[in-house]
Amino acid sequence: MLYCLQARKIRDLYSSLCLTNNIRKLRALTGKYGPELVKSLGIRDVDNVESATFLLSIVPECDRRTLVFQMPPLGFWDYDNLLHKACATGNTELAKYWLGSGYFIDQHAKRILLEIGNPLIFQMLLEYLAKTSNTNPSAMITLDMLRNHCLFARVDVVRHIVENHQARVCDLVMEESPDDGSTVMHLVAHKDIAALLLGSMSVSQKTVVLTAVNPSGMTPLHVACQCKRKEIMQLILEATTKLNITSKVILHEDRDGWSCLHYSDSDEMTVELLGMLSEQERKECFMVRRAKGRTLLHSAVYDTKLASLMRVILSSTNIDSLISGEVIHEILTIEDHDKNLPLMLAVHKGNMDAIQMILEYVDELGTEELFKAILEHRNINQQNVYHLAQMHPECDQLMDMLIEYSHLADPTSINIPDKFGNIPLVYLASRFKTKTFAGLVMKLPLAFRLALLEARNISGTSCVAVLKQKDF
Repeated sequence: MLYCLQARKIRDLYSSLCLTNNIRKLRALTGKYGPELVKSLGIRDVDNVESATFLLSIVPECDRRTLVFQMPPLGFWDYDNLLHKACATGNTELAKYWLGSGYFIDQHAKRILLEIGNPLIFQMLLEYLAKTSNTNPSAMITLDMLRNHCLFARVDVVRHIVENHQARVCDLVMEESPDDGSTVMHLVAHKDIAALLLGSMSVSQKTVVLTAVNPSGMTPLHVACQCKRKEIMQLILEATTKLNITSKVILHEDRDGWSCLHYSDSDEMTVELLGMLSEQERKECFMVRRAKGRTLLHSAVYDTKLASLMRVILSSTNIDSLISGEVIHEILTIEDHDKNLPLMLAVHKGNMDAIQMILEYVDELGTEELFKAILEHRNINQQNVYHLAQMHPECDQLMDMLIEYSHLADPTSINIPDKFGNIPLVYLASRFKTKTFAGLVMKLPLAFRLALLEARNISGTSCVAVLKQKDF
């Protein structure tokens, strides 16, 4: 026990003397316990050149390299070796000493260059490598090096690289990574770095870089929108405006058929993107049919990740500003490849917010003809919104929303059989939803109810037959 306490006391004293550069006491301590003390405790706590020189001098030359690379237990330290520690902690003098010690090779310095955040030490390592390789320091800057510093937002280092090696930076930003096919601008995660890179490029280089696509077909603006980097998005839009390529970049579609508008996650961002387009470009953007014959509104009501786009399109505040009422009127009646209107897709998906917004929007327009058209429209399976609503697990909530507007449509058109011979009531009856079923039946004309309840599908089943299967 006493031996352990004494050993710990000696270790703590040794560590303290290394950190404070107390050579006189270090000399006395090592003189008492000999080189074995240094070999057993190492020199990783050394924080100055004088202490490092002294401690290495008292151990045999064959053991010195071991001390320099001596590592503590895994997970205890964040550094690979003493050069790495000196560079990471910003100890320029000690880093310079280790570089000149002869214990480290170029690969050690190259690895540290990828992750160092101090521009002074970065330049020192760069010059060391250039000297040992007999080449220009700018040539030592690699694509991986620049990508790494941009990705981890090391602004000071990137600024140093741009200011001192601008020509090299301009070459590297044009290159695609052999690993993932993206450019440096796809990875930028900090607005200051984006501004530095854009400021270093010529007009022609900016055009190439800002329209470059990664293997997913995404431009830097796509990535900025997807990763919610609003400030970088604004910088890119400013640059594209000067280059007169804004609409080309915003409307460019990736391999999934998604433009920057699809990746926008806030109403403010979506409005800003739309505001950069001309009135004609916005109209074409909303009218064009993409995958599965779907417009932007089809996609927005079907995919909940596009809620922002849906809100902006259907917001009454945007009528005659960003999007005219006539355009929205037309969009609401466009069919996809399965002849589904946007409202039908929203009902099929069970997107309550989208259904509510569409119904309220049409109600604000005050167009009964439009209500009649979208409520009675039938898809490729000859089904209307009421068929789709009553096949959905949450048919109660869906029907509560739709029943309010059912008087605007022709009852016979709403309750016409689909291609399987089923009227909407058959699907609802099969779910045994008493309240919803009764509510819908009571809205039908009295003379029309019995005929519908007894109407049979292609399998010979009627609402009455379904209801007899269970005590309703």
